[in-house]
Amino acid sequence: MKKIGADEDVAAEAFKEVPAMSKERFSRISQVLFTLANLLSSIAYQNIQQARFITDRKAAEKEINKQLQEKELLLKEVHHRIKNNIASISSLLNLKLKMYFRA
Repeated sequence: MKKIGADEDVAAEAFKEVPAMSKERFSRISQVLFTLANLLSSIAYQNIQQARFITDRKAAEKEINKQLQEKELLLKEVHHRIKNNIASISSLLNLKLKMYFRA
């Protein structure tokens, strides 16, 4: 008691006031506490697993969004090139038509 700074006389008196507990009651309380500890441990493990799942899913969603943005950019580029090609073909056809009707 001296190591923790407690008065030995006060501690002895307090200890005398603690009621004695039967082995059976102690065993039941111990079992309840053990069961409770196991349940809390299981819940904590499930929470960790869910956190890992959420983290992995967020990383996957981030990668999917990145790939989607790249594909959208490529699609815009293809659209732009097709539009330019159609404009070029249209211009060539207009020139050909003008040449045909002049002759």
